[in-house]
Amino acid sequence: MQGDRTLPAAEPTPSATLADLMAAGALTCSAAEAARFLHLSKPTVIAAARRGELPGRQVGRQWRFSCQALVQMFHDAHAHSGGGLNA
Repeated sequence: MQGDRTLPAAEPTPSATLADLMAAGALTCSAAEAARFLHLSKPTVIAAARRGELPGRQVGRQWRFSCQALVQMFHDAHAHSGGGLNA
């Protein structure tokens, strides 16, 4: 029996946040998930990754982003802009 030998990918729910992905143990997220987290379009996120502005890598035809690096980068930028807890 031939059939499809690949397992279906576990797709996160569209409303999953980056925190949800990290809590579930995800180390990376897709360009679409990163775009939702950053409130940017997917092409903008990919262009920023190509320029080295975001922690992303192209794997085949997909872009993958480090969840932890995105959160840390967002936290650092938010703290430096005066939006931190001590402001």
